Amino acid sequence: MRLATLCLFASTAFAQVPIEKQPDLEAFRAAVKEARAKRPLDAKALVKLKQGPIDPTLAEDLSKYDWYQAGAWSYPEKKFSPSYDDAELFQFDLRRYLPDGAELSYSLSINQRDPTKLQLNHLNFTLPPTTTAAFKKVGRQTYLEVTAYGEKELHRVVSYEKGILIIDLSYDGVPNSKLVKFRDVRIAMPRLFESSGK
Repeated sequence: MRLATLCLFASTAFAQVPIEKQPDLEAFRAAVKEARAKRPLDAKALVKLKQGPIDPTLAEDLSKYDWYQAGAWSYPEKKFSPSYDDAELFQFDLRRYLPDGAELSYSLSINQRDPTKLQLNHLNFTLPPTTTAAFKKVGRQTYLEVTAYGEKELHRVVSYEKGILIIDLSYDGVPNSKLVKFRDVRIAMPRLFESSGK
């Protein structure tokens, strides 16, 4: 199993443990609502998107914001996951990158019976984190370089503009890969909670 698949589905492999201090519900809900409003909703346009603008603040923004996993287009299945049509998303993942590039992963659950309750769980069970990420130029292309389990992979940045990051995650993690599995959409969110992954 390749690294991209391991990273993408890591949240399903581990038990979730609540972070010590939960974020303020209303502020967090407002930030999620704002992030969700930025999702590209036209599937055809997203799939046809060629490499577009990449804001020069991308490398700096990686460790400045939290990253809401808005969804991914699966090329093998020809569909989005999670569905962009969901009126309300009750569970989703966030990623946080520390200044040294270490990746922290979180899962947020909103209680469906009582939407006034939420729980933010961390998914990091190795501290310091063993997964790192940084942006790297290869020729004219920008890549997200992910290192995990001793392996490095490069995944092409399609675009980054106005806090919306679109990345092609490939099976093989090599530059200019033709084996793209997911077109991943991540949206920058302000950091509204403190956590080192514990």
